[in-house]
Amino acid sequence: MQELKCANCGAALDVRTAVEGVITCPYCGSLYFAPRSLPTTYQLPPSPTTKTTTPPDVGHLYQQASLLRQLGNLREALAVYERINALCAEDTSALYHRATILRELGEKRAALPIYERICEIKPDNTEPLYHRANILRELGEKRTALPIYERICEIKPDNTEPLYHRANILRELGEKRAALLVYERINDIQPDNTEALHHRANLLKEMGDRRGAIAIYEQIERVKRAKPIP
Repeated sequence: MQELKCANCGAALDVRTAVEGVITCPYCGSLYFAPRSLPTTYQLPPSPTTKTTTPPDVGHLYQQASLLRQLGNLREALAVYERINALCAEDTSALYHRATILRELGEKRAALPIYERICEIKPDNTEPLYHRANILRELGEKRTALPIYERICEIKPDNTEPLYHRANILRELGEKRAALLVYERINDIQPDNTEALHHRANLLKEMGDRRGAIAIYEQIERVKRAKPIP
């Protein structure tokens, strides 16, 4: 799959969602012309057990929804994106637009099942998982967010960002020992990550393990000495 980046918000743009030669950012609504070498109509992969059908032409609906968003008519734009999904149930671009608009309207909980639907369509895509977890944290449902961050870790085991989220939530919940183990996982992946080392040392101090904290601070010093001076 080829992707572009939105110049306004940095989101990945899936060129397969281009309609009539135009790609719409699912987050900020910015419009981009698709490269000429790429197909300009969205096509779902054909199922080996069903006949290949031509997807509905929804380009005009995307243009309409984008203009409505630019005019601030979010409810009307939302209805148009819902119309797109009525025609193309697995159009994740329209789903993203709907979830984003609901969040802009302050209806975070209503956005959750839409992100869940995207996860069903793209189970290995971590982006909707992050959105689900972040909304749950914003709603105060921190413990419910924990397994979602863990799922992200399973998909991208070398990515430390979801581990930081897990550790921070555990600290907020007062589970210092569990948070310490997560920071240790970060250092298993990145032994020279001094930020995680600092968190470990601070937690050990809070837990009354002064000698353990001293050992971590000594480790931080060794890491800093080993790094070349710029």
